[in-house]
Amino acid sequence: MDITELKSVVSKLTNGFQDGSIGSALGINVTSMATNEPIYVPTPEDMVGLDCIPQDDDPEGYCYFGPADNVQTGVSWSEASQANATLRLEENLRETALQQPTILKISTVEPFQGFEMTPFTVQPALFLVDSDDKYVSEVGTEFDPWQVTATLVNGAGSLINNVTCSFVGGMCNFENLAIDNMGENYTVQFEVTYPTTA
Repeated sequence: MDITELKSVVSKLTNGFQDGSIGSALGINVTSMATNEPIYVPTPEDMVGLDCIPQDDDPEGYCYFGPADNVQTGVSWSEASQANATLRLEENLRETALQQPTILKISTVEPFQGFEMTPFTVQPALFLVDSDDKYVSEVGTEFDPWQVTATLVNGAGSLINNVTCSFVGGMCNFENLAIDNMGENYTVQFEVTYPTTA
């Protein structure tokens, strides 16, 4: 499996725990779960942008760094590379204890005034809490985040611009949500729409 496939597996397991479907599929009550991100494996794309000097006899073979690029602030490239790899490995080995979100809440002041065709001055920001009313800091994964969609329940117009936002670091922040017609008593409803099992 490559890193993308591994991240997909972690995302499916995370979503399965957080939406409760993993317990249903196993026929047991799963009350806790922790994950680790897959260990990162460098790819050729990591070398893009580095001033790498190809070999004269084989331009497609391994390349080497010139003397000016081989030292960073007095630390050799090999030492800096090892330090970077160690930091990345420690980050990959960090365990994430997952929570099961149960309630979607709005964290900002609700948008109470706006102008047609112009994004609300106070954009909605939402978060999820678990059954103990504790903030859920990881919702889905960075690779496959949960999403919230805003829909107009009451009002003469329609919502415009981006009506969907993704969770990042436990928060789902709309950026340019707006209405297209002037009016009063608009009611906007927010709902987790991805994953569909949530």
